[in-house]
Amino acid sequence: MGIPPIILNEFDIPVAITYGNHDTEGQYNRQYLRDAEAKLNNLANKHHSYLVDDRENYTLEIFDSETDRLVNVIYVWNSGDYSNWSKISKYAAIGRHQINWYAKTSNQPFNKTFDIGFLHIPLAEYLAVNKEQVVGSYNEKPCPATINSGLFHELLVKDKVKAIFAGHDHDNNFASEYFGIQLNYGNVTGYNAYGRLARGVLAIDLYNDKVERRIIKF
Repeated sequence: MGIPPIILNEFDIPVAITYGNHDTEGQYNRQYLRDAEAKLNNLANKHHSYLVDDRENYTLEIFDSETDRLVNVIYVWNSGDYSNWSKISKYAAIGRHQINWYAKTSNQPFNKTFDIGFLHIPLAEYLAVNKEQVVGSYNEKPCPATINSGLFHELLVKDKVKAIFAGHDHDNNFASEYFGIQLNYGNVTGYNAYGRLARGVLAIDLYNDKVERRIIKF
């Protein structure tokens, strides 16, 4: 099956991708999606790429344009789709190998950095967010994996990642904080999915000591 034309190639903007639970429900598997991704003209420069259980995890490195000093590391986890143990959890959890990958990668001799992370299915800690103390829209209960595999604990131990961004729950686009780590949602973009939120994107301004976010509606 050939790779169709890719609309992202019309824009001179670096692109980084991770997949969600719906992306391979049709005729395309993750290998096909990765093959299509490889055809991008401006694919972001991945580091520490690690493919496990058909999920690719990698980092992006951001350097200060004036000093060429590494100031941010962006961790990207492919959170998979559905659990192998449907009676316990509908959605897949971040795997132990993925947590070990983060533990090892975050030990690299980086400069002191302000790091963030992206995944599709939110972590179980999103359930601890107080609905009355968020910025943005909290319109549905978060739907993480029922199993808490421990990534958030590793983030606390390493004390590098200061914000996590998830998708998955289309009626949420809120930001909150839990034990010093910002828990965020993006914003539903497509029109072929459920959700009452106005379609748009989450824009993130990343600095060497903070992250700011804003919703841009279509």
